Amino acid sequence: MYKDLMSLALVVLALVLITFFALYNAQMPEQERFSVAPKEKQEAKEAALLELEKDFYANIYLEGKGNDKSKNFITVLSDYACPWSNKFYNETIKPFLSQKQLNDIFVQYDFLSLGEQSPTLIASEAAYCANDQGKFWEMHDKMFGLSSSGQDIETAFAKENIYKIAKEIDLIEDSFKECIENKKYRSLIVKRASHYLEVFDKLGVPSTFVNGKPITLFIDGSEQMVGAIDLKTFTDKINEMKSR
Repeated sequence: MYKDLMSLALVVLALVLITFFALYNAQMPEQERFSVAPKEKQEAKEAALLELEKDFYANIYLEGKGNDKSKNFITVLSDYACPWSNKFYNETIKPFLSQKQLNDIFVQYDFLSLGEQSPTLIASEAAYCANDQGKFWEMHDKMFGLSSSGQDIETAFAKENIYKIAKEIDLIEDSFKECIENKKYRSLIVKRASHYLEVFDKLGVPSTFVNGKPITLFIDGSEQMVGAIDLKTFTDKINEMKSR
């Protein structure tokens, strides 16, 4: 009799547990019940990358260097406060831009300004506003100069310093100031930065994209996005990745 009661109790307990877990599972959100399989995650990321390639780079409004009719476009993602971005520009990009092979490529810059409160956002805006007057590269040089001036970032990129530079490079001051004060390009810059961060897991600056694909090197057993690489490595990777 005792054994029968124990067996019955165990059966009842099992039924209660099964019912509980069934109800709990039914009430959970779909995304919690079924974690996304690695394959599905990868497919979603590849789809996002394809979307990025399709029209994202075509919407860079900044002046480039090289052949703007070329099917090979290089995008350097940067931030004016980043010392590695500064080093990469001065030690790799500048020498690269002087090479003859620019006949079959087009080089542009883009920026990773992290949100409305980023102290370097105004520097990126200054580059865009100078671009309106055909002087992106002149402002670009000056912004990297400010970042290495020894001042803290907020002081270096204060409006008065940026307006002083606008005068030095002979911009039409009223038009430039209006562009800055009206935040003409702010939402565009922030939106583009957000897109990069959504698509790439381990994104830093500087990063370089060749025809929409990031430059990577084989490091510690895997392909990894790389930053301030030397001129020879950079040139070799461009030649390897560009369309023939």
